[in-house]
Amino acid sequence: MIDPAELGVAAEVLSVRYAERPVRRSEVFHDYGSDGLPDATLDMDYDFWVIATPTASPWSTPATTWRRGTGWGRSR
Repeated sequence: MIDPAELGVAAEVLSVRYAERPVRRSEVFHDYGSDGLPDATLDMDYDFWVIATPTASPWSTPATTWRRGTGWGRSR
């Protein structure tokens, strides 16, 4: 993973939560009840990260920014 501080640019990092749902621990963890632990509710969050910098838009890949000469590890 590239640290934006190493590139010398400011970055905006967003965490986007798009869903959440309660589930039983026995539904999520394999063989949960075998240790004698009581079943309980577990809140599952679903999210993704967006990292935007001035040199690389969130939809860019390292390959496209390399071709454009705009960053992602290119020496300056």
